[in-house]
Amino acid sequence: MQAKFALSVLKIFGSIALVLILLMPPALAQSNLWYKGKVVRSKGTCTWLILITDTNDESFRGKLILPTGDYPELFQKRGTRLLFEMHPLRQPVPEGCKANVVASIVNPAKD
Repeated sequence: MQAKFALSVLKIFGSIALVLILLMPPALAQSNLWYKGKVVRSKGTCTWLILITDTNDESFRGKLILPTGDYPELFQKRGTRLLFEMHPLRQPVPEGCKANVVASIVNPAKD
């Protein structure tokens, strides 16, 4: 009896999960976003920025990203080309900064 009940519950929740996945907007369903960028130096209040040069997310192409947290040495050399993932944050861009978006950079590597 308990096995039949457990199987019924599993079928119901499995169906709900499938419907949610099918109804999810493509931007949320896509988890393999990648970005290529170049480290640039800014004269504004933000010293180091990343210029997005190539990506499979066209809405960020050509944007300046202000990376959050400690800057690894990788980010502190002008012209360094990076391949990375990022998570845009709702944090406002500091006044006087030329960045378009504040973001958390994940898995940065030299390109």
